[in-house]
Amino acid sequence: MKKINDGHYLELMDRLYMIMSITEDHLLNHPLTNELDKVKKLINKSGMALAEAYQIVGEKSFEKKFANDQEAEFKISAKRNKLLGGWVADILKYDEEKKKNYIVEIIKADFQEAGDEDVFRKIKKDLEGNNIQDEDIRKKMSEFLEAAKQQI
Repeated sequence: MKKINDGHYLELMDRLYMIMSITEDHLLNHPLTNELDKVKKLINKSGMALAEAYQIVGEKSFEKKFANDQEAEFKISAKRNKLLGGWVADILKYDEEKKKNYIVEIIKADFQEAGDEDVFRKIKKDLEGNNIQDEDIRKKMSEFLEAAKQQI
């Protein structure tokens, strides 16, 4: 059995569309179809079934893309937080064990609320007395976000 990938959704949608077009152009518009009411109803029914199948595949494709996007965002955010946690731990001169634990704290902090403010507030609090400005923290957050996107 072939492994399903994103291209398969678009491929199936394209094939369904082609068959729907052929059905309309060559069956529904055939002169005999208008003379045979039962045949016309069956062809219409098949066209409706194909249109429904097209909708289902389109919805599944969107759901899969959404799930993939969410997973990628999560991975990028976690990687950014790992880089950010390492940066802060270095400023605080943590040893390797404490650095690993601190990185986990930063990753956990990101689950407190949507967005980045929870992480920002934690880092700002942890860096108090180290002469690091808010702009510097936000700049590092942006830099590490871009780095994470490149790595994922």
